Amino acid sequence: MKLRLDRVSHRFAPGAPWCLRSVSLTVHPGEVVGLSGPSGSGKSVLLRVASTLLRPTEGSVTLDGLDPAAARASAAIGYVSPSHRCPDDVTVRAYLTAMAALHRRGDGDVDGALELTDLVDRADAPGGELSLGERRRLELSRALLHDPSLLLLDDPSPGLDAAARDDLSDFIVTLASLGKAVLLASSLPDELRPLCARVLTLDADHRLVAPEDP
Repeated sequence: MKLRLDRVSHRFAPGAPWCLRSVSLTVHPGEVVGLSGPSGSGKSVLLRVASTLLRPTEGSVTLDGLDPAAARASAAIGYVSPSHRCPDDVTVRAYLTAMAALHRRGDGDVDGALELTDLVDRADAPGGELSLGERRRLELSRALLHDPSLLLLDDPSPGLDAAARDDLSDFIVTLASLGKAVLLASSLPDELRPLCARVLTLDADHRLVAPEDP
């Protein structure tokens, strides 16, 4: 599924400062696109707009030409944010089962997500016992429960050790090889370049540094 943002601008209220300024970008199926920029440049806002959590103030967002607010389009999105976290006293399986119910998915989808992210052996562990790398993989499991065509990943690697970062990178490449479109925002641009087909940069004025792309 192709994601397209066309001249998207956003601010949270009339007269408020702009968070995004006329941003246009495309992410194609099977492609990993990186999004870099300084803190406050609008990376997280852009992902929230693409995920349908925010409506753009100006411009348009489409998935295969459809408004992502439409049911069929929004169901194709998987979104991972730093704010997502399994409660410390809830097991991995119980957390994913509750999330799966929101998407009308069953135990088979939970098992598949656990296997895909190598968390089968941690299914009965409470969230509070997970390492940071395991928590990152759990949130990817949650985002993958409904087999989305588009994955939006908001800064998933800070705090991970080198081995966990490598595992995460390999997993993202695997997802793209399955035909998923991936938009990956990161505060670590050097880690984006070997992983992504393209790296786009938002500047302090909330604009893409260079005009977009194919």
